[in-house]
Amino acid sequence: MDLIRAYLEAVPLPLLILLPAGVLAALIFTPARYRLGGALALMVVWMVIGRYPGLGTPQALAKATGLGAFVLLMVATVMHPGPRRAVPPIGWAVILLALYSCVFIVTVSDLVLTGVLRLQWVALVVSAVMVSTRVLDEEGIRYVVRWLALGLAISVCVAAMALVLNPADAFRKGLGRFEPWGANSNQIGVVFSLTAVLGIYLGVREPMKTARVFWFCVCGTAAGLGLLTASRSTLATMALPCIPAAWAMRRNPVFASAIGVVVLVGAGLFLRQFVETTNLDRLTTLKTGRVDIAGEYIELVSERPLLGMLESQGIRMREYEEVGAHPHNAYLEMLYLGGLAFALPMLILYATAARNAVVLWVRRRRLWIDPMLITTLVVLHLMMFLHGFVNGAITYPTYAWSWVFVFTIGLFGGLVRESAQARENEHDSDASEAYEYGEDGYGAAVA
Repeated sequence: MDLIRAYLEAVPLPLLILLPAGVLAALIFTPARYRLGGALALMVVWMVIGRYPGLGTPQALAKATGLGAFVLLMVATVMHPGPRRAVPPIGWAVILLALYSCVFIVTVSDLVLTGVLRLQWVALVVSAVMVSTRVLDEEGIRYVVRWLALGLAISVCVAAMALVLNPADAFRKGLGRFEPWGANSNQIGVVFSLTAVLGIYLGVREPMKTARVFWFCVCGTAAGLGLLTASRSTLATMALPCIPAAWAMRRNPVFASAIGVVVLVGAGLFLRQFVETTNLDRLTTLKTGRVDIAGEYIELVSERPLLGMLESQGIRMREYEEVGAHPHNAYLEMLYLGGLAFALPMLILYATAARNAVVLWVRRRRLWIDPMLITTLVVLHLMMFLHGFVNGAITYPTYAWSWVFVFTIGLFGGLVRESAQARENEHDSDASEAYEYGEDGYGAAVA
């Protein structure tokens, strides 16, 4: 409650009311082809701004209106022209489990704050599943990827400004880790990972060379800033999903080498002065205090194994006072929230989503979708799932990272279902010849 009061006090009430109304009005009058994309980019930027306490009022405003960003996205999705697919069963499952999670917070002491976050999580899930139903072909997926990447590029620019305007403050905690505008390095690291992955894909596949150069520069900047966070999980989630696009670049080694030199030299000149400040030694070891924190949470979970917080009275949900930290593990957070009654169905859902991802990758050449796009999204989704063991971002309603995770759950569920129906209808013979790329490995597909 104190945190909510602080945000509301930092934001003038007229601004809190007029800004969402103004954005909604602007959305209504935006041309149809830009409406959903603009809402996606705004959602990304708004979530990232909310991670920058050093920005003052803008950060407080982003936090106070975070729910509105997802509502705006829902409105844009409803207004988006064109057909849509039915919500797949796994899409309904993730929505129902989001609603189900609200049951377990009724006894917590910080009910207002926790309730707002649960409501925002429901809005995030619903908006992500809704958008996944409007993505029916490759161009639809690329549309979403482009606008998400644009929002991420803007967010990375805001982070880079921290190095330009006040380099010392960007490493203000003295830990040798890049924390722009006061953001936690682990929390902002996923922004750099997601930007690099989507940026390198667009750098390889965009038809215009100027667009490719732009996206490669965005990817290089994000990768450099990700390195400055000295976060091991950030580097892992960044590197592996970039491999499919990087592998495709071998088909045009001259262009790829030229771009690589430009990006690396440019980023190197900009970032070299900060490398000495960064604690890169931590990247060479797996030693972490998270194991001890996880042990303490396992003990707490063992006290309430079945129903989690429903078996307690008057305990804070956000973090247990005696531990003094979050568990840094999405699956421990599920157990802490709802015990096995909540965590077990969630794990079944995530395992099903991972299976869908693998099945979709196996069938990727029988779809009218760029196999590299499918591979990139599949590897990204699986890395997000694994990342949940060392970071709880996929369960928080304040990250574009978690939105993309839920979006891919709905998207893969729909595509797997459609590919199975296509096989039953014996249409695979036509689709199997769908994808071939030119000599350079860039640009649009040809049938």
